[in-house]
Amino acid sequence: MRRKREDTYNDQTQVFVNYLSTFEGEVPGLPDDEVSTTRYVSRAGCDHGETPDCSTLTFFEPGSRVSRN
Repeated sequence: MRRKREDTYNDQTQVFVNYLSTFEGEVPGLPDDEVSTTRYVSRAGCDHGETPDCSTLTFFEPGSRVSRN
């Protein structure tokens, strides 16, 4: 029996690495109007647009009930 070939995306990764290697120094950032992700809220509830580094925040499991006394 022949195993189904799994796509490991190595071709796409190599194309991206080749593209990045065309820059000397830092890779320039994209203009805001060309960025596809404009807002990201993690499963833990961190809005990365308002708090880029959420590592210092305390999160509760989604669906948990928190009492505010």
